[in-house]
Amino acid sequence: MVQALGFSPSTPDLDWLGRVDPATVRVARLDARIVAASRVAPCGHWFGGRAVPMGAVGPVAVAPDVRGRGVGQALMAHALVEMRAAGTPLATLYPSTQPVYRRVGYEQAGVRLTYRAPLAGLARIRGPGVVRPMTDADRPAVRALSDALATERDGCLRRTEHFWRRALDPLKPPPYRYV
Repeated sequence: MVQALGFSPSTPDLDWLGRVDPATVRVARLDARIVAASRVAPCGHWFGGRAVPMGAVGPVAVAPDVRGRGVGQALMAHALVEMRAAGTPLATLYPSTQPVYRRVGYEQAGVRLTYRAPLAGLARIRGPGVVRPMTDADRPAVRALSDALATERDGCLRRTEHFWRRALDPLKPPPYRYV
């Protein structure tokens, strides 16, 4: 991942590896050398008010000197075979390039949008609302609200513990959370 994706060999770029289930990581080897790696995290997407199992793929890393030799394609094809055998009907990823994924059956099926606005430009809260820093005691309510909203919208992520940790306790930058 350092060679293929430009991750820093020091923390925190690779710290997330210590927070994942090793059983979800796959590697490809040429001789004894690891030349590609990926991860499939089990979670789900909400459709029609129910969670449909999904494998969240990523990151996918292939060493630069073996690209174009089918290693990444084989790694992804194997991941899809494993997901199908486990009864996982959906696989989601945010690809940096599409051809290798399309060769194994992926299609573009959605978009990811990020909106940013300066706080000064947002409407002021009127009435009894109070904005304050989030505490650990707020976590259950935040999760319950997120899940309730997600069940009403098709395609939202059904977060597992791993994804809640990423959302509420990211490794970088330091999180600023408010409720």
